[in-house]
Amino acid sequence: MSEAEDWGDNFYTCMVCEKTFRSPLFEIARTYERTIFFDGDQIPVVEPIESEGIGTYCSTECLNQDRDRLLTKENVRATFPGIGPIEVCSRCGKPVDMVQFHLSWTEEELNCQWGPFIDVLQPINVQSLAVVCQQCAPLSTTAIQEERSSSNLVDVVA
Repeated sequence: MSEAEDWGDNFYTCMVCEKTFRSPLFEIARTYERTIFFDGDQIPVVEPIESEGIGTYCSTECLNQDRDRLLTKENVRATFPGIGPIEVCSRCGKPVDMVQFHLSWTEEELNCQWGPFIDVLQPINVQSLAVVCQQCAPLSTTAIQEERSSSNLVDVVA
């Protein structure tokens, strides 16, 4: 029996070399998020409301090999923005207000712990690849309202 057969459904397949693996996972994700800034010395927090893995890789080499192709498919380019408060749209070059929910792409290295009932993905390293403005990728206010009502989020005024 092969290793992947022993794992059942608890493994990933690399999008470049098609290797099956469990951990670490190198991923490109598309996320709606915002940055919350606080007064004083408290570190800003990036708050995601919806995230989807769109690229799965077994190594940084495979991720690096596929990054530009995947981002081109998403109609963005890697600009490696910070967390704000203002960054540049990777499509049109206009300002992105990072305090407002916006679409972003990140690459992540995750430690995966497979369990019988729940799988745990622990971030090791996360790097922002691109962000887009509300004009280029409008976020439905319904989605934000639904997320706020389900998790009792409140706006933080910077």
